[in-house]
Amino acid sequence: MKTYVNYGRWTATEEQYLSHLIACFSRGILEENVSDTTLRQFLAAQLYCDPMRITKRLRKGRTLVNHYILANYNRMTYKRAGDYTHEDVYRLNNLKQTRVVFEASLRTKWFKTRRCGYLSMAELMTTDTDDARDMDTTFVN
Repeated sequence: MKTYVNYGRWTATEEQYLSHLIACFSRGILEENVSDTTLRQFLAAQLYCDPMRITKRLRKGRTLVNHYILANYNRMTYKRAGDYTHEDVYRLNNLKQTRVVFEASLRTKWFKTRRCGYLSMAELMTTDTDDARDMDTTFVN
């Protein structure tokens, strides 16, 4: 049985990333080679989650980033576009930016669900140097 990293409630950053992925997939402008891959398979791989989670989210009649879903997109397959327009390049750049934000939020979500201790940005900036040296020697030994 495969274990998935991402499960549970959908976060706002996850929905934004999902929206960008769907837009780029449907226009055929992804940089990855995902030919003959369904939207459901692609999204599950990109979001590190169970494909059934995607199916439930993209069901007809649901909303995604305040847009009503009129059809079932799960079985849509990828077809590469011939040429990229300026708008396509803009979309790809937005996709890359939202991917970075999504992966950071997923990392935070993962640490919170496992109740692992982690430092916030404010704590990282104000860490005492003696404490930092102690932490470094703890991991080295």
